[in-house]
Amino acid sequence: MSTLLFFLSYSLRNLRRTPFATLLTLFGISLGTAIVLAIVQADRSSLLSFKNAINHVRDPAVLSLVAPSGTFFSDRTIDRLERLLGPAPFRISPLLELTVDYKGQTFLLKGLDFLESADRPPGKKDQDILSVKGGVYLPPRTLALWHLKPGEQIMVAYGTATVPLKVLGEIPDTIRSRMLPRNTFLVDLSWAQTLFGKVGDLTRIDLLWDGPPTMKPAPEMVLSLAHSLRKDFDKRLLVLSRKARKSQYDSMLSAYRSNLMALSLVAFLVAYFLIGNTLLLFVVRRRAEIATLRLLGVTAREIRLLLAFEAAWFGLLGGLFGLLWGQALARLTLQAVQRTIATMFLPPHLLPVGASLFEALLALLFSMGVSLVAITAPIREATRIPPVLGLSRLPEEESMASRQRTFWGLFVFFGLVSFALTRLPAIHRFPWGGYAAALFAVFSGSFLIPALLGALSPFFRRLSSRLPNPVFSLSLSAFTATLSRTRIAISGVMASLGMVIGIVVMISSFEKTLNLWIDQNLKADVYLKPATCLSSYCSETLSRSLYEQISKDPFVDRVARYTLLSASIEGKPAYLAYSDLDRFYRNAPLPLVGGASSLRVLKDFMEGRGVLVSEPFANRFRLGVGERVTYPTRHGPVTRRILGIYRDYSTIEGILLLPYPSLSPEQGGNAPSNLSVFLKDPSQVSGFVAHLTGALPPDLHLLIRSQNGLRDRILEVFHQSFSVTYALLAIAIVVSIFGVSNSLVLLLYERRKEFALYRYLGLLSREKLLMLLLETTLIVLWGILLGVFLGLVVGAIIVFVINREAFGWTILWDLPGKDILLLCSLLFVASLLSLAAPAYLLKRDQTLTGERL
Repeated sequence: MSTLLFFLSYSLRNLRRTPFATLLTLFGISLGTAIVLAIVQADRSSLLSFKNAINHVRDPAVLSLVAPSGTFFSDRTIDRLERLLGPAPFRISPLLELTVDYKGQTFLLKGLDFLESADRPPGKKDQDILSVKGGVYLPPRTLALWHLKPGEQIMVAYGTATVPLKVLGEIPDTIRSRMLPRNTFLVDLSWAQTLFGKVGDLTRIDLLWDGPPTMKPAPEMVLSLAHSLRKDFDKRLLVLSRKARKSQYDSMLSAYRSNLMALSLVAFLVAYFLIGNTLLLFVVRRRAEIATLRLLGVTAREIRLLLAFEAAWFGLLGGLFGLLWGQALARLTLQAVQRTIATMFLPPHLLPVGASLFEALLALLFSMGVSLVAITAPIREATRIPPVLGLSRLPEEESMASRQRTFWGLFVFFGLVSFALTRLPAIHRFPWGGYAAALFAVFSGSFLIPALLGALSPFFRRLSSRLPNPVFSLSLSAFTATLSRTRIAISGVMASLGMVIGIVVMISSFEKTLNLWIDQNLKADVYLKPATCLSSYCSETLSRSLYEQISKDPFVDRVARYTLLSASIEGKPAYLAYSDLDRFYRNAPLPLVGGASSLRVLKDFMEGRGVLVSEPFANRFRLGVGERVTYPTRHGPVTRRILGIYRDYSTIEGILLLPYPSLSPEQGGNAPSNLSVFLKDPSQVSGFVAHLTGALPPDLHLLIRSQNGLRDRILEVFHQSFSVTYALLAIAIVVSIFGVSNSLVLLLYERRKEFALYRYLGLLSREKLLMLLLETTLIVLWGILLGVFLGLVVGAIIVFVINREAFGWTILWDLPGKDILLLCSLLFVASLLSLAAPAYLLKRDQTLTGERL
């Protein structure tokens, strides 16, 4: 205990003695901690909100019944279900879920049985709830958010129709109701079916436990009931347990989690290098103090304990400050995350989740743990050399030179490990091998720096002796003589820039591939769909009369229909697409994977000899051409042969493509959700759109886009989906700049006597600043050079390994030279500007006689 008190007293005196260095150390550690905490908070907030937006379970459903192809099913199922349940203690809860538009904002409309629901408005009788036509309730504390008042009449758009609703108030404020997305309308089921043209239709039926509240249903009872229901409904309806429903949603979240995992890796590496560099500064500026303590009899073990204690102390304080930084940074990141999720899935309202106690403790443990790991090498370095040599860098630099072969060996070893990890398969679509390969590639690059610089040291020394300008010569000599320090700064620049370039390469490659895919698929001149159909999949459809009206228009050559349905195949969520493929690809080849004949495959497809599947579908279900696939219909499962695999980047779940004439017999409907219009004269697009808009009823809400307009929208959505990526890449660049500045301060601290000697020898202040400028230029240039190399390696891993394993599609390689040059230039200029801190220190202390700065 006395030793602990001594360490604490000694550390506090040191903090007061060097306030500037102390603040710099705390700031570096806190910023690194804040980055990781912000990612964790944004991740949890968005995942929670996204799950709530997909499926709000009003009561814990034991089992749920849904249509296998994602379509509506008859509410007469309730009568049959009641007979099957008999006296079993379960309650039936029907649900109708739709997507509507109110003043440009997408809302989730839930038609539920208010008379039985736990969300029933308080103090309301049955006739009060049901007597108001289209009466709608909102989640707690949301009326003011949407500027609505009780009794107000609002108009919402659904599909191609406009429906009036009347705001009645808010549902009770409970823990469950707070889980509702704020953009939710709650309407009684009977009114929802009547007003939205879905009389007799449901989207889901939940079976709720109706036994004693203190008991839970026995697992054997649930399994027996599920087996009985599946047997009776004969796969016309899917019977999902809680676990099955959760697995479906987890699969839908895999793309988002993969994206955030890559960004978290960037944040972790940047934070680690920042904290490690900061603590290296912490030890280096006390080399003389440590040597003096050892000469006075303090053992190396006690020095290690003291430095480890102070590292933990700094880690704790930095972590506490990082909690504050993380909260502010998370708010900024959350806005970008919201745009990403809204683009990739649907627009939920993100819940502003603050740091939980567990996350706060985790952040503190991260800060302290990384601090202790990062200070291990500086401690070993400070205690292994004799105390008499503690004020000299010579033993350390000689040790660096003697370990050249070791560095080369570690570089090759980690590089081979990284390559081996890329060959490992994904687990549950999570490409853990790819992420581990990227991490080991960074480690490999960090060992390349001392190996390469050490090999080039003789050349640098010869070059410095031949330079005519003494300032240039001194700068190059100092850079060569302090490789043990400069390599840390170069590693920080390399790691952050390399990860940033890797992700930029991925984005550019994806954009190039997407443009090619658009060129191959956007063949129509005009595209139509319901105004509330914001994604490829939607339950809203267009009427057959509208299709016939457009087909007979004198401007129109032909019209291709398309309907996308949600389906469960082998227990996994996927999509069934019905398309007039012959009309769409009449004058263009079908974009197939492999060398199959497009015309032959298209002919067999339209003659009903098989189906087509998208590349993500084939990779996800591990199916190839010629193999058979089973998909659900209203008459039960149907098995067809796969004719070909086509390229598609619209969904990661995968699409099974079928001829449009099969829609009615297989699914019972004949209304398309999308129309692709080919004009006789493509140059008359504007005139046709104006003509069509004038010919349609004013209350018919359609989303009409030209080919160029749809292309622009797709690319806009693409860039919006990477909003969080751009935000965190900017953070990584800013932090790397701070790391460069921190490294310069580190070098200035260690070389204070050297600069004092320069001053006594007549070197002017501007010449010393020029030396710092030249050394900074060398550090940043080497960091940029190796960062570009690392970025290309990481980019290749992301493009060819992570994307294929996580998303299932093939991406073409593209090197964005201009973007990389812009990033390097930005980092270079900003790093030179980061000279402000060391320049201020150099100017403030004109003597630099060895006292602390």
